[in-house]
Amino acid sequence: MDPRRALEELAQRRRNRKLFNDYAKPYDHSKPYGPDNVGAYQWQIEFHNAGAKFAERCLMAANQVGKTLCGGAETAIHLTGEYPPWWQGRRFDSPVKWWTGAERTEDSKDLIQAELLGAQGEEGTGWIPKSRLVNGPIARPACPRWWIRFT
Repeated sequence: MDPRRALEELAQRRRNRKLFNDYAKPYDHSKPYGPDNVGAYQWQIEFHNAGAKFAERCLMAANQVGKTLCGGAETAIHLTGEYPPWWQGRRFDSPVKWWTGAERTEDSKDLIQAELLGAQGEEGTGWIPKSRLVNGPIARPACPRWWIRFT
């Protein structure tokens, strides 16, 4: 295989495994940010782990600090059943039905769907890995339905 093509293939596979690559371990603040040091921040881990005790939680934080990322990752984790090693929050042992929504239709499409699935036409580059997208989208205006493979 051509080395350039092999690198492109590797990059595409990495984009299709965001959940496993970017959230499998906690972020290490003692090391510089980089491809080998990405992960959940401590406050995100505490939020996720609080799910073991509390059915409802509120994530209130400043702009651009990782709230959408945190919510998207947790949704994908529950939908796929792929819990990271550090996870102490609630676990589902069978597939779940899940709805997401926003105040405005545009936000559902532009924010939530993009976070979970990836950009339109690049499904599988969001938090839900491409290998887990079984069937979709079943089109409805601004409300596509997807089937996700659970572990």
